[in-house]
Amino acid sequence: MRREVTFSIPGPPRPLHRHKATAVRRFVKGQWKWTVKTYDDERNGPNKRAIAALFLQAAGGGFEPIAGPVELRITIESAPARSWPKWKKLFTLYDTRKPDWDNVAKLVCDALNGIAWNDDAQVVRVYLEKCVAVPLTSGKTVVTVRALVTPQERRRRTSRSRAGRNRRSRHEDDGDR
Repeated sequence: MRREVTFSIPGPPRPLHRHKATAVRRFVKGQWKWTVKTYDDERNGPNKRAIAALFLQAAGGGFEPIAGPVELRITIESAPARSWPKWKKLFTLYDTRKPDWDNVAKLVCDALNGIAWNDDAQVVRVYLEKCVAVPLTSGKTVVTVRALVTPQERRRRTSRSRAGRNRRSRHEDDGDR
């Protein structure tokens, strides 16, 4: 299994649009009750599907969702505004305009749920940078998904390698006799 997958989402950064809510009046057990029904904004669907497709294309066939902790690196490169003067387009490093970085990260996490990892609660480390892209480009978002090694796995790997060394040395000793 691959431990790291990097892919790029072309175009301007896309945020997660807020979930919508409506009040619904229902007849329950002989009484009318008001309940709130929440649903995902219809603009999120195509964005989530596009991100999932780009991830699967970069990961190759047969990718299984990561079961352990996950590190996520996101670089958001936004195109400079047309109204900016040339000096600002060339010398501005960081982008402080909309969309907010957390909404872009939420869209990526929601899109990769069940595909890159089982649940986005597994994402334990996020590195995010929001900067201005090179002039004359529309921008892009670069995402790296990496499976982290847990201390238990690290111990298991080192104990296996030690056991292998001990076994080899015993066999070498038997051959010398």
